Amino acid sequence: MKKTELNWDTSFDTAKNLMIHTFEGGFKMVTDTQTGLSKLFKREVLVAENENYKIGEYERKLVEIAKDARKLKEFNQ
Repeated sequence: MKKTELNWDTSFDTAKNLMIHTFEGGFKMVTDTQTGLSKLFKREVLVAENENYKIGEYERKLVEIAKDARKLKEFNQ
């Protein structure tokens, strides 16, 4: 079974209390580190919003987004 490598970049805007994950295909997850509000954007358009993911759920969501972003990128090539 071929293993797929998933990756994304993570940056922090500490002045605004934001953690920002950037994925392939124009996806970006922006999370307020104080309120727990997470917003998923595709090319700057809000596509989903959720409050207070538990740590395990948050990690699974990031992996899910990375997998979906990769599929979309491969489909568009």
